[in-house]
Amino acid sequence: MGPSSMLFGRGSTGGVINQVSKKPQMKAATEVTGSVTTNGLVRATADYNTPTGDTSAFRISAMAQDGRPSTRDEMTVQDFGIAPSWRLGIGTPTEITLSALLQHNHDMPDYGFSNLNGHPTNVDRNTFYGFTDDRTNQDIAALNASISHKFSPNLRLRNQTQFNYVETDARETAPNSVGSVSARGFTPLTTSTLPLDQLFVRLQSHDRKIRDYSIFNQTELTANFDTGAVKHTLLVGAEIGHDGYNNQNYYRNGSCNGQPLVSGTTAATVGYVACEPLVNPTYTASPANVATSTGNLQGGSANTIAAYLNDSIEFSKQWKAVAGVRYDRYIASISNSINASNSAGAPYFSTALASADQAVNFTSVRLGGIWQPTEAQSYYVSYGTSFNPSLEQLVGTVGQQNLEPEKNKSYEVGGKWDLMGGDLSLTSAVFQITKDTPAARSTPPPTRCPARSA
Repeated sequence: MGPSSMLFGRGSTGGVINQVSKKPQMKAATEVTGSVTTNGLVRATADYNTPTGDTSAFRISAMAQDGRPSTRDEMTVQDFGIAPSWRLGIGTPTEITLSALLQHNHDMPDYGFSNLNGHPTNVDRNTFYGFTDDRTNQDIAALNASISHKFSPNLRLRNQTQFNYVETDARETAPNSVGSVSARGFTPLTTSTLPLDQLFVRLQSHDRKIRDYSIFNQTELTANFDTGAVKHTLLVGAEIGHDGYNNQNYYRNGSCNGQPLVSGTTAATVGYVACEPLVNPTYTASPANVATSTGNLQGGSANTIAAYLNDSIEFSKQWKAVAGVRYDRYIASISNSINASNSAGAPYFSTALASADQAVNFTSVRLGGIWQPTEAQSYYVSYGTSFNPSLEQLVGTVGQQNLEPEKNKSYEVGGKWDLMGGDLSLTSAVFQITKDTPAARSTPPPTRCPARSA
């Protein structure tokens, strides 16, 4: 789905994926699947649903996979998870659903190739730069509780609360720069005419432990009513939520050809750990004599309050429209233990904020029209806005806290056709997305793994 903050609030300037979970049903069912790929990935899934009473049912889905997800031999994954859910009051005016997602990932990180002469280095596609003890471990817990009550066939109230928690333990090594090696150590190069087998890659550590959580509550009232010959489906909603983020970075400073890769204090925490041949690097464990040191501690939290109103209007079977508006207030606070005030100037930390606060108020809109001349075809036009606060990811650089939210305007025209009695469906769309006040930063902050629910 394209940018639409009216539906999903902040952070949807690039579009969102709307996930719909499987719900328990009154019909018993069991499904088990298994697959094996030519790369050596083995995957199994199971889905079990059973009634637990006259108006209740329980369902659990499970997944496990092990092996290589790509043709790159070093890439392996070991993941498993379960998603139980219990639904009460099925078919009654009041329905309650309790659900969870619990998952563990143990994966090998892959940062690809470095650039030289303006493009990725031309080495064998299976070349891997990293160490055998690299890993990305992740534990995920998502808990959801929702209650829905029908006052009448035309009036329904729904409330749901979701808690997300993601904990990441990463020891990752990435190719940084291509260069030459001499008695003086490593010299980075952006251009070179030397043969590739005479060049080396400087490796950089990206080690961190992240704790990321969020809790959101959403209340929606849906009403169906008529004003004369015009039919309305009115949605009125409110949302309140809190995000928290904690990222402890670590670094490993090593040497290349006997010479330190990091000297002085200007880049003390940069984490240049070793160097390897650009062609046919040795796949070994990280150097035993390179210690892990504690780097920057990033922290952040944010509160969100929002209210929205959307009306789906049916003038006739052929003509329909949708109009919506949403107001968001976003308040964020971040901090960095190593920053521009107390660091001599490592590449990122020289621009890092000691602390910052931000409050953003934004109104999003959504407008659309639909023409359905027949049951088998429909045409539409739509317009929507979205926004992304500069501290939305709860990380930031100097000056970024004063930037306006990144704003998008989306225009779209499209059509849908059902052919061959509905056996074949076609869609087509032309759209334009205009980005206003794009956020700019001198150096990208470390990636955060967001845990916020839509």
